[in-house]
Amino acid sequence: MILRFLRTTPSSSPDFPFQPGQRIAVTKLTAEMRAWIKDGAAEVVRGEALEVSDEPDPDDAVTPKGRPS
Repeated sequence: MILRFLRTTPSSSPDFPFQPGQRIAVTKLTAEMRAWIKDGAAEVVRGEALEVSDEPDPDDAVTPKGRPS
């Protein structure tokens, strides 16, 4: 199941709240998650998979250096 946040919502890490549009995959709804849905802070997204990228990040690319001529 996927939850999408509709507004900034406190998380268990106080310095990193959930942001609007952020999606998380959960296997079981907790009481806290149910409260987010009831309060309108999050919604259950049906039939949508999380984005997964299998392309490497270009910032992580290694550029081979040529040999001196």
